[in-house]
Amino acid sequence: MNNQPSSNLEGIIASKITGIPALQHSRIETCLNPFEVKAVNQWLRRMICVSEDVRESFVEQGINASICDVVYNGIDQNTMPMITASEIRKKWGVGEDDILIGTVGSLMRRKRIEDLISAMAELHRRVKGQGPRVKVIIVGEGPEMDNLQREVVEKGLQGDVIFTGFQNDAISYINAMDIFVLPSEKEGLPRVILEAMLMAKPVVACDTTGSSELVVDGQTGFLVPVKKPEIMADAILKLIASADLRKKFGQNGKTMVLERFSIGSYISGVSKIFEEVLA
Repeated sequence: MNNQPSSNLEGIIASKITGIPALQHSRIETCLNPFEVKAVNQWLRRMICVSEDVRESFVEQGINASICDVVYNGIDQNTMPMITASEIRKKWGVGEDDILIGTVGSLMRRKRIEDLISAMAELHRRVKGQGPRVKVIIVGEGPEMDNLQREVVEKGLQGDVIFTGFQNDAISYINAMDIFVLPSEKEGLPRVILEAMLMAKPVVACDTTGSSELVVDGQTGFLVPVKKPEIMADAILKLIASADLRKKFGQNGKTMVLERFSIGSYISGVSKIFEEVLA
């Protein structure tokens, strides 16, 4: 089963009824009720958690630590952009000398894209036309789209915030960015950060589950508090001010992904747990 116990409860119950062992791949932390905790502990053979934070969140709720294993998400190190950065930037009216800040993901409330928009407004107030032009590109679609577009208009950022809608080649868009930002208040282990680091982009992310295990503050990017767009703006401004810092953080992140988050390591970790369950 692939998600988390609450949304896969029917599979856990089916395992009990049929006697077929069940394995849960939990990709995000969530609150479980007492019945769900009991069902997991009694009828679930093993739970793969995508990060230490996700594992800890379940253990704190009463899930037996002995059935919880951490296997980090992996990424294919050969993943390459299909479209050049210059083509992406030209398509959306971003100049070669502009600083392009971006994010990728479903536009839902927990992603807190509004904080990125607020940070952009704060940057405008501080920079006041000095230095390179700064633009934000938001790749994705979802139920918050209309609200976010209204907020852009209210803050007078129409010319500097770009909504692309869903794109099936997100890696090309990430590659076109100068700075990647993930303002989410909750994640499991965000693959999109791995993609940004693979493309050697500095990352600004909220100090929350999953993201805090990928972004090394002050080495591959910056971790900032949730719901603090003014502090997010501080971090982005440091990166805007220094091309050398952007390059340094980006290279550090790429090295980290190649060493620790290969798709091979992920496959080996999951396969080992399957073998133990089947044994």
